[in-house]
Amino acid sequence: MIPKECRRLAEVEFPLSAVNTACIEENNRKTHVSSGHPSLIHTWWARRPLASCRAILFTLLVPDPMDDSCPADFKARARVALGRWKAVGPTDEDLRRALMTFAAELSQWDLVDRGEYLSIARELVKAANGDAPHLFDPFAGGGSIPLEGLRLGCEVTAGELNPVAWLLLKVALEWCSRRGPELVDLFERWSEWVLDETERRLAPYYPPDREGRKPLAYLWARTVKCEAAGCGATIPLVRNLWLSEAKGRKKALRITYPEGSLEPRIEVFEPSSDKEVERGTVAGFKATCPKCHIVTPRERVQAQLRNRSGGAHDAMLLAVVRQNASGRGKDYYTPTRADLDAYAKAQAKAERLQIEMPSFPQNDTRAFPPGPYGITNWADVLTPRQRFSRWVIHEVIEDALKQAEKQVNDKDLLNALAACLYTAYSDNAQYHTSLCVWLSEGVKSIFIQGSGLTPVSWRP
Repeated sequence: MIPKECRRLAEVEFPLSAVNTACIEENNRKTHVSSGHPSLIHTWWARRPLASCRAILFTLLVPDPMDDSCPADFKARARVALGRWKAVGPTDEDLRRALMTFAAELSQWDLVDRGEYLSIARELVKAANGDAPHLFDPFAGGGSIPLEGLRLGCEVTAGELNPVAWLLLKVALEWCSRRGPELVDLFERWSEWVLDETERRLAPYYPPDREGRKPLAYLWARTVKCEAAGCGATIPLVRNLWLSEAKGRKKALRITYPEGSLEPRIEVFEPSSDKEVERGTVAGFKATCPKCHIVTPRERVQAQLRNRSGGAHDAMLLAVVRQNASGRGKDYYTPTRADLDAYAKAQAKAERLQIEMPSFPQNDTRAFPPGPYGITNWADVLTPRQRFSRWVIHEVIEDALKQAEKQVNDKDLLNALAACLYTAYSDNAQYHTSLCVWLSEGVKSIFIQGSGLTPVSWRP
């Protein structure tokens, strides 16, 4: 055991530069599906980098060999353990330098699961503390600190009030550490089934074009009415009418109003020069009417959207994104009658379902930022087809769990499977709202990316 008066390694030195570099590399890699990073289970705010947590925990759990109170037994066992990594010089300073270099390498994403890094780290922690030290994190959040504590051989207690974070901790710290390989195999099998079955059930509502190319994305715009005297035209709210400015693949939107009509006609075209592309209709929260060119002020734009609960329910379809003719990229196309009919069919289904969704907290200044636009509950951030699609995915997951129950006689493992499927389903929701960013990999990769479950990541 380390005497209380003995300084820990972190108190005298820390490989800050190397750990900073490891954190940057981890951040660049963690969105890759193959990386197995815990952040892929579910998005969590202010998730601490694993590299820094691993390095600081290790240097806090081992003593400084140059401290007069450092046990001789630890020095001897540390030399043996580190000897499996590389040769250590005879002095205490050599041992301190070796421990610091080892901590720096231990923080690297590509090295932590290779060779004997983790086993050596655990051996050093055990040599310093006797029995496995107990790590307690009362505000664990996404679980970076307790997860790295587990990997270093500690007994871990993690606490969290937020139910989402609690479930993430349950998956990462309990189920994945105890049932990792079984859970990974089961999740991969049933998530593929969920993907295939979801695609089959939703196929009529996301139709391919005449060449059989499936849609990759739909680009929509909320609308307001022009309030200029004698106008009243519908204004699609678009900041930029350019869709692609890549050389040889330029595409843009053209907004016109047929004679006698107040409803715009949206067309995707290939501009021969930049002058053919008009400015967007929105700037500084003000809307400029493409028909009469009068500006509707911010207060009136907000008021109109607020009266329509944010305007997602009656948004206008601008363009459909599909594979291009070569099959090696994407391109933008004017919506067809089939696209509009499929959406109308999904909209009718959503209205019949009458799905109730919770409201956002009221009288809370930290609540949902789009509040001034009349968005008060989760239904307001979803288009009708998105609401219907989310319901279908939920039904498919329920069917998958019923079938899995017939094949797996292990309640704990089935509970873990349900948690992982619904966690992926929840994380996937951020890419299927009217306020989302466009994740261009597509629906299938989004769902898989939301899992983050690989045996290497969760090796205890």
